[in-house]
Amino acid sequence: TPEHIKPEWYFLAGYQFLKAAEIFEFLGRGAPKILGVIGQGIIIFLLIIFPFFDKHPERHPLRRPIATFIGILLTLSFIVMTIWGYYS
Repeated sequence: TPEHIKPEWYFLAGYQFLKAAEIFEFLGRGAPKILGVIGQGIIIFLLIIFPFFDKHPERHPLRRPIATFIGILLTLSFIVMTIWGYYS
């Protein structure tokens, strides 16, 4: 695959996550790809199960600082990884 090919914008965060996993090259040749895919799978799994563990009856975001922080952190992470993937 040529290096200049990039995925559509909505896949850039995952693409950059896989490229960032290359720091694990010292674990073996295939380790970065495996860890990159497993890492993304863990993030998706946590997003799916989070509502089942967050049983707080209050729905207002300012009264749920942990859930609000996690939501903002994940959103900003996705945006940063997408921008990083676009410019890399």
